[in-house]
Amino acid sequence: MTLTAAKRPQRGKDIFKVIQQSGPLTIDVLSRIVHPKMSKRNLRKCLQLLTRKGFIESFNYSSQGTYYMVSQSLPNRSKAAEYSNQPAANLKQPLIRRQDLFHNQWCEYWIEKIKGLYPESKMTREIEILSDSFAKNVLNLAYADYELRPDFLLTISKSDTTNTICIAFEIERTRKSDERILRKLGKYMDRTQLDGLIYIRNGLLWSLAVLTDRRLHYVRHWLS
Repeated sequence: MTLTAAKRPQRGKDIFKVIQQSGPLTIDVLSRIVHPKMSKRNLRKCLQLLTRKGFIESFNYSSQGTYYMVSQSLPNRSKAAEYSNQPAANLKQPLIRRQDLFHNQWCEYWIEKIKGLYPESKMTREIEILSDSFAKNVLNLAYADYELRPDFLLTISKSDTTNTICIAFEIERTRKSDERILRKLGKYMDRTQLDGLIYIRNGLLWSLAVLTDRRLHYVRHWLS
């Protein structure tokens, strides 16, 4: 009897789904998000195949490396839509300024990481906030203030034992001054209905504010 090797699972659709939901992404961040995990070597092979088929496209930006996103030409989106079994309109991706690419992909990384911890929660990206009536209400965006739009908003729905919880996340690459952070937190405290605010800088929890009567005490403790 001849033994045959088990057929390897095809991962192209898994990778395409991540790029659709979170792109543009570099292979470094993509490898951290895609599940089940796969080696960067195999990930590159899948990306090359998806690119050859016209489903995704890539571009280089400075020293940050190569970014991958869904191909945006109508013929390629139509092919990718057939491949992923969805309307081509679903594959349109927002235009992101090149200087914002690095920040955007790390926001997407943290969205996926936190979504994994709270799978029943809702994640609202900054770009989605103005079209989400609940998020606008929580952030009280009657005020035309850009600082009151976090990078993303985590909403955990009300349960039998808890009320709805809304926590804003800010992802920072560089250390901001205490004065700037406290001014921004003051706006969140005075104008929003948030339950908390979390700052993450360089991949680490930097500051945490629980928006209660003691919130400034917590903020000063974390910033000190």
